Amino acid sequence: MYSDVVAVTNPLGAAKGGYNLLKIVFTLGEIPTWQRSKLSSLFVLATINYTLTKGNEEMIHEKILQDLKDLEEKGIPVHGKIVKFGLAIFVADNLEAHFLCGLKQSFSSGYICRFCNQHYDSLEDLGRNVPWRRHSEYLRAVSEMKKRDSVQNQVVLIEQDDECDESDQVNLMEKEEDFFVLDQRIDTFDENDCDDDHACDNDVLKGWVRPALYASLNSFNFLTGHPPDILHDLFEGTLSYDLPAILKYVVKNNFISMENLNMKIAGWKYTCEEQHSRPATLKGLNFNRMPGKGASTVTLVRVLPGLLQPYISHKNPVFMLLLKMHDVLESVLAETFNDNLIEHLKLAIDEYFELRKEMPSCVPLPKIKPKHHYTSHIGDLVRWFGPPVLNSTSRFESKHRESTSQQCASRNFRNVPKTISRCDQYRLASLMYEGLFPSTKIVVTGKELRVEDQLEAKFLSSETICTDKIVYKNTTYFKNGIIILDAMSHDELQIGRIYVLLVDNDEAQAIISTSTAYWSPFRYFKVQEENSSLNCIDLNCLPTHHCLEKFGNKSSYIFNLIGSVPW
Repeated sequence: MYSDVVAVTNPLGAAKGGYNLLKIVFTLGEIPTWQRSKLSSLFVLATINYTLTKGNEEMIHEKILQDLKDLEEKGIPVHGKIVKFGLAIFVADNLEAHFLCGLKQSFSSGYICRFCNQHYDSLEDLGRNVPWRRHSEYLRAVSEMKKRDSVQNQVVLIEQDDECDESDQVNLMEKEEDFFVLDQRIDTFDENDCDDDHACDNDVLKGWVRPALYASLNSFNFLTGHPPDILHDLFEGTLSYDLPAILKYVVKNNFISMENLNMKIAGWKYTCEEQHSRPATLKGLNFNRMPGKGASTVTLVRVLPGLLQPYISHKNPVFMLLLKMHDVLESVLAETFNDNLIEHLKLAIDEYFELRKEMPSCVPLPKIKPKHHYTSHIGDLVRWFGPPVLNSTSRFESKHRESTSQQCASRNFRNVPKTISRCDQYRLASLMYEGLFPSTKIVVTGKELRVEDQLEAKFLSSETICTDKIVYKNTTYFKNGIIILDAMSHDELQIGRIYVLLVDNDEAQAIISTSTAYWSPFRYFKVQEENSSLNCIDLNCLPTHHCLEKFGNKSSYIFNLIGSVPW
């Protein structure tokens, strides 16, 4: 499941819009990953006017919670059988995840992490030797809150009792003083009022202000059910905060001018996947966060070492920080993990923050923020939640565009939630009529090719289509594109350059020439092709489903990896 607030009528964002909607979305974990990433596989569960219901969100989730309990205990009939469902994970940004967990929603004081007991006052330590949150701590906090609530209720009853005689009134006043001594920290349990750290963050409560909303579900563990969100924590957090300082250093020290840097960024050869997330144009040096979307920042970090290769010195700590930032990003973007890659990611994150501490004063890095702390947890949390790219909010946030376009088309401002809910129902009905999860895996988008007779006799059948471009499981493959076949180590890959693509019924294959790619200190892979024979490979058997652009000629070229490959 996923929940977030979207502004459908104001371009300034959810904080300024007059029509803010709380969207709750869900998808099914059993469907393949390539289908789950489609917007048509994300189903709207509720659309609510957030402006009117703000402060009463618990009532909304109570209804959903009851439905989830029914699905857990009773299930629904499917083809004559009872199928039961459970909530696996609840994807959300940090603010929403803290609300769902019952934690305070302030990240400028007190306990600021839902995974560990990190306090804001010791944020510079980045959670080193800070214990993880435990369920026993939550139970103690809930017990303490119930105890204080009961004391507060007694205080209210005392204040309303006007029929007491004078002797009783004296005794009651003495008790009332005791009650108010205990009650000094009670009336701050409202999650919107967390200015008093002593109230919200003492040793017993540890940041909890009320019970978790979905703690009563058998299938869901709220402590391990809200995965880290790399979109907000890493892409729009750590990278967006730290990269401007590196760019300012490069420009101010005359390694490259801003005009030349923008020209190099605009002239880079981006892949089909990167065309929609090209880096934004940098205008001057007066910015403390990267402009544009988080995906644009990711693309810039991936290509920046190649753009700055003539100026990079491995003795310069600033450039070393940039290269280590690239290492962290490539490891986080991996589609699959093993023990080697997990340890590599954890080490890269630790080394990045160690390098960050050693930066000279001429590099205007911001102070450590809560999003830096969440980034430091990503390596450890891979074992809990799996690859971070599969649990990111980025795909769910793409669903917001549907609501915005529906609102623009309807031009209705009287009952926006009803209009959008009705449009969502019509869309779902149309999808169910056509087939909710279409089985079509392949779309031929290129022109048909003719191959040599010896290849035709060896690899082709009478029904095989030869083409130079296809979309297979949401990934675009094209002639002369680079695909990863295997990883011998972090620094050595076996790759294939696509010669032609073959489509036979519902299967996709590629005729490739294989080579070995070696890692460069500038964070790209170098290939020196030899006269190797052509082989045919099934695209469904690749360790990572990316088709990469190459730079150079047919025999000698380089390419950038998107996500590390386990070895």
